Amino acid sequence: MRRFLVRLLILLLSSICTVAACKENAESRRNPSADMADPPYEVPAVFLPADAGIVDVTKAPYFARGDGVTDDTNAINRALRDHNNTNSPSVFMSWTVYLPPGTYLVSDTLTPKDPTDSTKSRSTVRLIGAGMNRTTIRLADNASGFDDPRTPRHVLRTGNAGNQPNSGFGNYVEHLTVNSGSGNRGAIGIRYDVANNGAMRHVRVISGDSSSAGLAGIAFYGTSGLGYVRDVVVDGFDVGIHVMDGSTNNLVFENIFLSSQRRAGIINASKVISVLGLTSVNSVPALVARRPEAVSLLFNSDLKGVETLENAIEVPNASYVFLRDVRISGYARAMRGHKIATSAVTVEPTGTTVVAEWQSHDLEYETTDSSLDLPVEPSAEFIPDETANWLNVESFGARPDDGVGDAKAVNDAIAAGADVLYFPRGTYHLEEDVVIEDSVRKIDFFHSQLVPLEDHQPTLVSRASSTHTVNLENFVGKVNVVHAGSGTTVVKNATSLRFRNAPGSSGKVFLENVGPHPQISIGPNMKAWLRSINREGQGMQIDGATVWLLGDNIERMGHSGSNQSWVRPISVSNSQFEMLGGALDALTIVHRNDQGPLISALNSQISLIYAGELRFARQWGSWPEHVHCNGRFVDRKISDAATYQPLSKTNRKSIRFVMPLFSAQCGEYSNAAQ
Repeated sequence: MRRFLVRLLILLLSSICTVAACKENAESRRNPSADMADPPYEVPAVFLPADAGIVDVTKAPYFARGDGVTDDTNAINRALRDHNNTNSPSVFMSWTVYLPPGTYLVSDTLTPKDPTDSTKSRSTVRLIGAGMNRTTIRLADNASGFDDPRTPRHVLRTGNAGNQPNSGFGNYVEHLTVNSGSGNRGAIGIRYDVANNGAMRHVRVISGDSSSAGLAGIAFYGTSGLGYVRDVVVDGFDVGIHVMDGSTNNLVFENIFLSSQRRAGIINASKVISVLGLTSVNSVPALVARRPEAVSLLFNSDLKGVETLENAIEVPNASYVFLRDVRISGYARAMRGHKIATSAVTVEPTGTTVVAEWQSHDLEYETTDSSLDLPVEPSAEFIPDETANWLNVESFGARPDDGVGDAKAVNDAIAAGADVLYFPRGTYHLEEDVVIEDSVRKIDFFHSQLVPLEDHQPTLVSRASSTHTVNLENFVGKVNVVHAGSGTTVVKNATSLRFRNAPGSSGKVFLENVGPHPQISIGPNMKAWLRSINREGQGMQIDGATVWLLGDNIERMGHSGSNQSWVRPISVSNSQFEMLGGALDALTIVHRNDQGPLISALNSQISLIYAGELRFARQWGSWPEHVHCNGRFVDRKISDAATYQPLSKTNRKSIRFVMPLFSAQCGEYSNAAQ
């Protein structure tokens, strides 16, 4: 107690200053770290081939100038609305709308959906710049309608009109900066409407000045969710990332850099968020969990307080929080709302508090004391520079949308030995397997659809050797992907994927932003890292592998509008498996005990944290059995009653449940991949 009083007195004395000094300190708090507007890693420049089916906003018929002087609002909005994917063969076939290097001055919201269009048409688009240091969208200073925080307006919105973002399928924002300008107090940098599949990568959002910083850098409304946000910088605004009220949809964040916020770094109102690698430099809380049903997981993060008496994490309604490898410095306290166990904390000589692992609510069931804490590797990323050797599959005879087989032409293109192979956006027919050898580092399909020809299922076979990595990005359709080598296969931005590894293969697999409805089977000798997986009604098989999963999603595992139910579980055998976050909803489907568990584990080591929602429509949805952990001398079943339920049936709308950390050895574990 005496040490606490002395520390408090020092903090209070340090906060006393003259008027001039206070003004200087206030300015430093607005920008506590001058270099936080850039991430602490190399910012890539992006080069796209002109014949890839992209829409260049500076070309005819749009002619955006990008000179920082001309108002480009109408030009960019025309490009977005002409290519919002309303009439495409697949709602996930996002058009690539490209902003070359420059500063694009705007005076109104950029959005792919005309605000006067009241239909339920989709609003799917990939908006990409040439790099966050090369392409900037800048709101004009004192823009009309952006001055009132009571009526927020967005510089960029990806979704459809109104407040329902649930049809914002396949929305991407990549490699650019959004600047909210000066005098725009009611501005939100990006309203990111995303559902089922979509990602934001290498994006910076900054406020134009400190006195009128705007409401939020990035905001998620309502049912927005199932999105992946990676390598993002937010500098300024009241809130860096604001996850507003809505259903239990989950969002996955990785490598997030926040600074100079005036209210909070992140506010999580009621969703499931999994945050890996948050750096926050602020005089306000780094994380605020606002409602009881919010679920917040934070890993490998650094929360730096600057001249503040605030708490690093605020949990006023005692919602579920999980921390692992979190460093906290400069704040008065680590957390308000929960008490972090002293056994989980070490204090370094510098005064930095290190939370090794801790959770706010324990499972009412026997479990081990800690998670598996599997090693986490980043997804390999290959962003070709201007010297890369690109090849267009059309140069070898492939033709989109003609109903003729294209696989032979694609295999010929692979044999030509390019670094990057690309498919101009369209529908391609595959009459045989496409076999990817070591010569190719990346295939970018530009959100093309791959369909069968003559009953041959589209199949991409990766034969990466032990020193090689193959990146497969941006494709749509029920596509088989087979890892058949000893190297690394990376799959990003794919929909109804059917992934498996061939017998005798080994190496590493990264799946990032995959779904909806993927079928995933990870077999012996494999190590896999999965990020933002939208399984919906599909199961997953893991056998003899090590698998780490950040952000899982299912919606029913039953038929919508009926009482017919079924369960396709995550089935784990002879493996290590760690699931960190996700939304596993039954909604209105009633499941039975005899249908089996959500997750079954045999002779394996597992760690699980997730949440979900049950809804009422004539009857309550249910998950009577969550986990079955079995093996020699072990047979444990975790029922729905063991979960933590911050919202009960009394509101007659929904039940939110949380599965706190369940970590266990299920029988005798032996993994050939170790």
